[in-house]
Amino acid sequence: MGIGGATRRFERSKSEPTLYLKRHGKIDLLIICLYVDDIIYMGYSSSLIDEFKEHMKNKFEMSDLILLRYFLGLEVKLVEDGVFVSQRKYATYLPKIFNMPNCIVATTPLNLNEKPNIAFSVGMISRFMHCPSKIHLGVAKRVLSYIAGTIDFVLRCNFISMSSHMITKATFRP
Repeated sequence: MGIGGATRRFERSKSEPTLYLKRHGKIDLLIICLYVDDIIYMGYSSSLIDEFKEHMKNKFEMSDLILLRYFLGLEVKLVEDGVFVSQRKYATYLPKIFNMPNCIVATTPLNLNEKPNIAFSVGMISRFMHCPSKIHLGVAKRVLSYIAGTIDFVLRCNFISMSSHMITKATFRP
């Protein structure tokens, strides 16, 4: 399983099928995420990262490796002791393409008694995408109104130690 056996000795995440972890000792950890023809990897150990990069370059033809800045609408900013992840660009773009640039912000994606769980809300709406009604489109607009209110949300992950090679993106070429 995985990309040419490259994920051997990796533990697959139970909650995210595209995420793999490789532990070495108590602190050394390598995390990889596969998405179509992209692979993102990060870790604490330069030796684990270098070993993985070398294995991948020997196994596959890959484009230049670059520091990750954007991925699936998320902006990633590397700082000395961690990383910031923001959806500002995507959350600004989505309401505009649906003619809702100045919408009133919703505090929850579906209703007031619900926790803000965007995955649940999108999953519910997607069940009706083959034959949406005006009600479904209204719910979709509410989700977009919620997303518009998350423009300034940022996730910060702190790391014990980090080098400039920690969060990298590689693209496979055919």
